[in-house]
Amino acid sequence: MKAALNLLTIGLLILTTSCASTTNTNSDSNQQAEAARAAQLQEQALADGRARAAREAEATRRQALLDARVKADAAVEALRQQEEQALAVTRQQQRIAELRTQITTNQAEASNLDKANAVLSEAITTAENLSATLAAEQEKYASTNPVTGETVEALAKARIEELKAQIVKLRAQAAALTSATP
Repeated sequence: MKAALNLLTIGLLILTTSCASTTNTNSDSNQQAEAARAAQLQEQALADGRARAAREAEATRRQALLDARVKADAAVEALRQQEEQALAVTRQQQRIAELRTQITTNQAEASNLDKANAVLSEAITTAENLSATLAAEQEKYASTNPVTGETVEALAKARIEELKAQIVKLRAQAAALTSATP
């Protein structure tokens, strides 16, 4: 812009100088008219330069505002995305915690069922032993003393009572274990 003004000023000076040297006979009024015209052109050039500078400043200001708005929008979008990611991570962590709790519960239930199965298996074995003992005791009744009516071999009443008590105890344990699992 300064370069344009300088060129315009130089052009006017050359024009003024050339006009003055070619015609010495021009009157003062012509010189004054030329000087006024040169001053008017210079004023117009300065006004045009100021207007152009004002337009350029306004364009620069608008561009700066636009750039600031774009940066602000980008920052808002980045913040929104960060919040979405944080929310997604929180949901995933909650789901992981729920699954871990469910796994722990399932493991406890499986352990209780294994214990109940072991107790029930032991109860079956004890019941089979009781059945075998009762069958052996039944055979003792086949050989009785004809005079007294008692069995020749002594009955294992203590063993039978022991097996019965063990079965009752195992049933209670199995019931407690199976009722503890949902």
